[in-house]
Amino acid sequence: MLWIFTGAVTLGLTIIFSFNLVTASEVQVTLGEPASEDILAPRSINYDSEVLLSTARENARAAVPEQYVRDGNDIGRNQLSLVNAVFSFTDVVRADTLATKETQLSYIQAINRLTIQEQVGLDLLELSAADY
Repeated sequence: MLWIFTGAVTLGLTIIFSFNLVTASEVQVTLGEPASEDILAPRSINYDSEVLLSTARENARAAVPEQYVRDGNDIGRNQLSLVNAVFSFTDVVRADTLATKETQLSYIQAINRLTIQEQVGLDLLELSAADY
């Protein structure tokens, strides 16, 4: 009895699958109108665009930060930028006409990595523009 059931199922599936193979699906399209369903290509084709590839390479190259360190020049550059910052700050403090001499002196003495004695700070603040 089992062999009859197995044979019937096999025969039924064979008929169903062969019916799908015999009747090829036809695509109904009309000129000027979009297709009613997606039509898939029988194989895939890849196209590598040189223009898009070079654009992507340039964007990737521009996105990478510089990773090198200059040969010992950073110490001098850092010291020079620190000196420029100190002089710029001193110019601002000297130009502040609303602050008292004590306040200006406290500003000058608050500069990081620089120790200024009180008399030197007062002398610096009292210099004329030409002497400064």
